[in-house]
Amino acid sequence: MALFWLKAVHTMIALVNIWAIAFVLWCGLTGRQGRWLAIALGLVGFEVLMLALFGGTCPMQYWARQLQGADGPVRDIFLPNWLAANLIEITTPFVLLGLALVLRNFWRRR
Repeated sequence: MALFWLKAVHTMIALVNIWAIAFVLWCGLTGRQGRWLAIALGLVGFEVLMLALFGGTCPMQYWARQLQGADGPVRDIFLPNWLAANLIEITTPFVLLGLALVLRNFWRRR
């Protein structure tokens, strides 16, 4: 039962992070700024920090391994296997593009 809740929480975190990444990209493309952009940037920054601290692996992987008693990769999220396995690789270009566009807009306004 604990693994179910870990997967549920991790799925919600992933969906919020995907929303934040999409919102940063949208703000970069449209030139929007404001409180929601700051919140989205904070969420994306926190996720990048967590991945950096855990060597590019989501911390939820470690907890799922403990719950499942496994040494290798485990299912720690309610997403299709191909998406879960490649989520970081899929979202990284969007994060970088969104941040670059937001920074460009910021410098243009100065």
